[in-house]
Amino acid sequence: MKQHYLKGALLLSLLLIATSAHAVSLPNGSAVFETSLASRISATDTTMTLVTNSAGGETVNGFDCFTIDEGRSDAEYVCGTVSGTSVTSLSRGLSYVNGTTTSSSRASIHRVGSNVKKTDFPLLQRMRNILNGVEGVPNTLYYETHPDFSAALGTAIPDITYVAGLVGGGAGVPLSVSVGGTGGTTQPAMLLQGNGTSPIIGTSTPTVTAITATSTATSTFAGPINNTYSGVSTSTFAGNLEVLGNASTTGNTVFNGSLTANATTTLAGSDVNGNALCINGVCYAFPASQGAAGSTFINNGSGTLSSSFPTASQYSMASTSRANIGQNGSLTSASLTIPAGVLTASSTIFISGVFECVTNGSGGTCTMTFQDANSTTYTSLQISPGTTNTCYLPYTILTNANNSLSSQLTLLMGLQVCGAGSTDGYTDITTSTQTSAAWANATSLQMKLQTSNHINVSAYLSPYTMTVRP
Repeated sequence: MKQHYLKGALLLSLLLIATSAHAVSLPNGSAVFETSLASRISATDTTMTLVTNSAGGETVNGFDCFTIDEGRSDAEYVCGTVSGTSVTSLSRGLSYVNGTTTSSSRASIHRVGSNVKKTDFPLLQRMRNILNGVEGVPNTLYYETHPDFSAALGTAIPDITYVAGLVGGGAGVPLSVSVGGTGGTTQPAMLLQGNGTSPIIGTSTPTVTAITATSTATSTFAGPINNTYSGVSTSTFAGNLEVLGNASTTGNTVFNGSLTANATTTLAGSDVNGNALCINGVCYAFPASQGAAGSTFINNGSGTLSSSFPTASQYSMASTSRANIGQNGSLTSASLTIPAGVLTASSTIFISGVFECVTNGSGGTCTMTFQDANSTTYTSLQISPGTTNTCYLPYTILTNANNSLSSQLTLLMGLQVCGAGSTDGYTDITTSTQTSAAWANATSLQMKLQTSNHINVSAYLSPYTMTVRP
């Protein structure tokens, strides 16, 4: 299998001078120019001032090279940027061999009036170094027009158009495309495309704009796939894709075959309208962090998921013992806590039990209150047995929202029985209470008993049940 992409990529690398050699700047190559120093320079100065800047009625400007004190023992090659009579960013003591490297041993002190001539030695030597592959070209090279490479030798330098056509399975490339080799292939501006008949095989790490594999065979990459293209690009695989390393892309990737992930798969997407995960045409945006233990994903109806606790069909609590208090006493039961966001305008709270008040016939009152942990009272009932000694009340409490989560209506209903034996008296009790409580927040519900400061008064709260239906 011929490695056409590797060949094209390496040739293109030569075109772009993607080699270990560093690129050098080429100075101007203008005609004869001669002047003198307007002021003395030391061996370490990086600027110099010329007496004049005129050559045939024109001025020297930009990056140029000069010989100072030519013919003397302290002659020196320098290069710098000319603007008017000022030359800045001087490279001092340039090598007599390559015209590039500098050395303080070749830099000298030059007096006022020292002769300064333009020289083309650094220019010619640097061009020679570039052509010999010793140094790199500082900028991209271009053909005037796209050449015809049909009859070119194998050592010809192609242009991007030819290489893209070659890699894309163009004319004269009937074989499958093989990417990689012993080294990585890095061409961020290239499209990696199969020839339509064979899979794309990568033996190392391609870095490309996009990958198009039109064969239904499995495309395999031994190393990571890196997509660093900042524009819009779509990678398409008509067959299966196997990546043994990581796959990183900023564009779209389309799989028309199966996709199997045998390692951790990371999908970054927080915007349901852009970078979300879409399954069967339905897109979701996941939370940016893990939820608490026991939490689950809640959909806001538009695809944005958040971590929350599932809403129970109902919350309930049942007391298991008969609570009682004596004279001037107060007792609060355990609380049934409802998480924030659970109670709605259609939620109901249902409580049923028996409330009892006992005195010695000399007076005293007992109070039962249904409240939340913030002491917000939903309903309250006070019993005064008087001379009948004992009253008890089987009761039912029903609370629901009244159009909003901060306005609740509570009904208390029961049949109060006071006395003993044939002297029992029966009283129907119904109370209605309007309460303002923030049901949108977490809510803790509880029962409370209180007695007045009378001798021998006692209050009892028999086992009760409290049920909340969200």
